[in-house]
Amino acid sequence: MVRDVSVKAKSRSAAWYYHHPEYGYNCAQAMVKHFGGSPEEILAMKKMGSGRAPEGHCGALHGAIYLLRNHPEASDELIKKFSQQTGSPFCRDIRKINKASCRRCVEIADEVLQKIQNTLK
Repeated sequence: MVRDVSVKAKSRSAAWYYHHPEYGYNCAQAMVKHFGGSPEEILAMKKMGSGRAPEGHCGALHGAIYLLRNHPEASDELIKKFSQQTGSPFCRDIRKINKASCRRCVEIADEVLQKIQNTLK
């Protein structure tokens, strides 16, 4: 649960949506919501949290990969940079080594995705 965050406050990152009292989004949904995904896309990401993303990827990473779907060549860079900070692209491994919390994974995926998107412009 997010503490000291007004529902009316301006979103600063994807992590703002993660388990927010009003939204309650999982990691993948938070990423897609923050980057302007449609309600249908956000709903589709509901089943991608808690280690259920394809290949066992972290849901936040999966959401970021999805957001790069028009630039598949950038996915490898995203996975590499995300993994450098979390220890792995896989949810179970990240949890096992306890290098980053789920919220931190959302923050990292957000930061890495923004940097990559800036280079694609």
